[in-house]
Amino acid sequence: MRACMPAEPDACGCVQEVTRNRVDVPNAMIGGCAAGLTLGMYRKSMASAALGCLAMGTAAGVTDAYVTAVADTIRAALSSTAHVDL
Repeated sequence: MRACMPAEPDACGCVQEVTRNRVDVPNAMIGGCAAGLTLGMYRKSMASAALGCLAMGTAAGVTDAYVTAVADTIRAALSSTAHVDL
C-alpha cells in the first residue's frame, strides 16, 4: 500500500486530464485529494481522510500553480528575446 502512495496523485491527475480534457490546477488538486483520502481510509479514520484530502489537495494545487506560473514566465522571457548578445 505505501509503495504506491507516491504514484497515486499523478495517476489520478492523469485520469482527470483525460476525463476533463484539460490540463490545469484542479487536476492536481483532485489527485492530491484522492491520495489523502486513500491514506485516511488505510488508517480507518474519516478525520484522517478528510484532513489528508484537504492537506494533500491543497499542497498539490499550490505546487502545480507555482510550477505552471514559473514555466509560463520562463516561456515568455525566452520568446520575447529573439537575439541575445553574449
